[in-house]
Formats: sequence, C-alpha cells, structure tokens
Amino acid sequence: MHGLPKNTDLNFLIGQDLIQVCIGENDLLLNFSENCTIEILSTCKLVQGKKILKIESYPVSASLLCSLIGSKVVSYEISDQGALMLSLNNDAFLTIYDDSDNYESYIIKYSDKEIVV
Repeated sequence: MHGLPKNTDLNFLIGQDLIQVCIGENDLLLNFSENCTIEILSTCKLVQGKKILKIESYPVSASLLCSLIGSKVVSYEISDQGALMLSLNNDAFLTIYDDSDNYESYIIKYSDKEIVV
C-alpha cells in the first residue's frame, strides 16, 4: 500500500484499553474498548523496556503480545513512511509497518470508520 498519511486523525485511539489479542497464523487482531480494532497483516516492532522485538511470526511472539492486554493507548505517531506507532501506558511502544506494495498491511476499524493501509 502507500502508508498511513501523516495527517490522519486517530485521536479516537487515545485512552483506548487493549482488552483482547487474537493471534492467527498470518494476522494479529488488537481489540480495544470503545468498539475499536486494529488488524495487523504486516511486520511490527514491540519495544518494552530494554527489549526490542521485530515481530514477523505472530504465534512465535504470542506470549509477549498477550502481555500487552490491559494496556492503554496514551499517544500515537505516524512516521513519514506511513508506519503507526502506539505508545502504551506500560512503557511499551508498538510500531505497525506498511511493508507490502500489493496487499493490506493493517486495517483500523472504529465504529463505522475503516482505514485500510
């Protein structure tokens, strides 16, 4: 795809609680409070304290991803390349990359809004 535009308003993410992590062979679903979901089909990076983990296989990284349950989104940032970085209240940072030219990398759903990257 072409990345998430830097001017995309994702303020609805701030304050959302991560209530469920669903792990598939090729996708990761982050379900938040307030009717919000992020479906990830691409590579992502998790920084938690001194740990930095590039996540390419969701099942292999399942326990670390599940440790994020109960976290709250405190801020977000969109990179020049269209990656989305979520800052969580437990000093964790999850960056979701747009690393496919041919397929969706991630989908953000909130109420009746859907953003496909």
